[in-house]
Amino acid sequence: MCYIELKNDKYETLEDLKHLLQYILKLDKTAEDSQRANTITNTLAGCQPAMIPNEYLCDPSAVYHLMLFAVRRRQKGTTQFAKHRIVSFAATDCILPQDVVSLAERIASIYARNGFITAYGIHADRFNVHIHFAVCAVSFQTQNMFHIQWEAERKMLVSVTNQWKSEFDEMLQNNIQMRQSREAALYGDDIVRYGSVPITAKGQMVQNRRAKIGK
Repeated sequence: MCYIELKNDKYETLEDLKHLLQYILKLDKTAEDSQRANTITNTLAGCQPAMIPNEYLCDPSAVYHLMLFAVRRRQKGTTQFAKHRIVSFAATDCILPQDVVSLAERIASIYARNGFITAYGIHADRFNVHIHFAVCAVSFQTQNMFHIQWEAERKMLVSVTNQWKSEFDEMLQNNIQMRQSREAALYGDDIVRYGSVPITAKGQMVQNRRAKIGK
């Protein structure tokens, strides 16, 4: 199950924008999975469109200056510098943080096609995998402010996310090894080996972590 949140927070200053990007692209949230038996080999962050070299796409300072360039091209005053969006999944979904990179890129590219630079960070510091998006509120194409209606935007996010989830679930169904590797990372090897089912995924993960600490 997916959850969509269109945050109402006001990012009215450049400092607000800077802090939002620092939070979304924070390495301890995007470079290490602290909740699952899962190794992340690359940083789960990026930016669309790729207007700077790839190695800078997950750098908060570089992305900030990229968005600042778009903002400063606007001749009129800017009342808000960014929009904050979140797409998250339930802890019981058989999803690892690296699985949703394609979804994050897909959503970011939709905003980018409308002229809005979008940074994303996939946070792996909680039981439920979730993606944060920072959408620049000024179009680099037209210099107009962000103008997508709330209901239309939410409908787009729900549609794109559900489509991705459907594709992913079908892939899991057709690939037993892929499904088992995710179940092992989420619930522990014994769940896959002996077929026991936890009451909740979250409860099982807490139990696994306590057992690891006790050793």
